Amino acid sequence: MFGTDTAADYNPLLDIDTSFAAYLSARTRSYKDHIVGGMMDYAFDADFSVKQKITAFSGWSKVYKNLMGRDIPNKVKRIFQSADVAGSLKYAEFYNAVKVCAER
Repeated sequence: MFGTDTAADYNPLLDIDTSFAAYLSARTRSYKDHIVGGMMDYAFDADFSVKQKITAFSGWSKVYKNLMGRDIPNKVKRIFQSADVAGSLKYAEFYNAVKVCAER
């Protein structure tokens, strides 16, 4: 610290690198740490161990393929078919709030 600066004047938050390059590096490193056998694992060890136990059940791969290949896409399709679009005329208050958030 220089001159008349005191410990009260020092802000440790200013030492944090907030550049996009630092964010991207940390995000990529975090992502790579959670790839197991070409698939994402879970952030928490307990979740990962439960997933390992579930995949050990016989027939799980068939259930998983049905869920991911047919059931979930059909549910998402139904959600999109029943969704309503917000715009400047319809649901204007919600639309403006989301627009302000997106701009920030």
